[in-house]
Amino acid sequence: MATRGVAIKVQYFALDTANNVGKTGDGGNHTFRWVKDGTSAAPADTTPTEVDSTNCPGLYSLDLSASETACEFGTLYVKSATANILIVPVNISFERTLGYTPTAEFSSPPIALTTLENMLHWLFVLSRNRLRQTATHLELYKDDGTTLIGRFPVSESSTEVVLGEITT
Repeated sequence: MATRGVAIKVQYFALDTANNVGKTGDGGNHTFRWVKDGTSAAPADTTPTEVDSTNCPGLYSLDLSASETACEFGTLYVKSATANILIVPVNISFERTLGYTPTAEFSSPPIALTTLENMLHWLFVLSRNRLRQTATHLELYKDDGTTLIGRFPVSESSTEVVLGEITT
């Protein structure tokens, strides 16, 4: 599966329909369109590489940059100026990875966590940063250990301790 925002090499096949064989030596006659989430543009690389004209006749590859693959879905459309050459469009779905991208530290409790990355970041902050228990609150601090992010109200009875929703 292709990863969103990571450069890739896309392979496509050029078929000579008059002879029913892969067409070799035709890369210079190819014109490209990269359709990225429904928007068509010429890719930055317009010089294909013929993979192996002897063992894989008609197989070509084209590089797409990280910015070109920053999409959910893409289609590489190729046409040849040579008569009787068929090139089927290549469709690619891109997946997002859950890599850590450093973000600004929370300065207050988030109202809504809209992405999985933000949710994981918040759990990380809760498990890593300084916590201070007072008689009525559990306080959460930034990395510096002195700047307050928010407070969880704490109440207790003879049978349980209740931790409320965090506030500023």
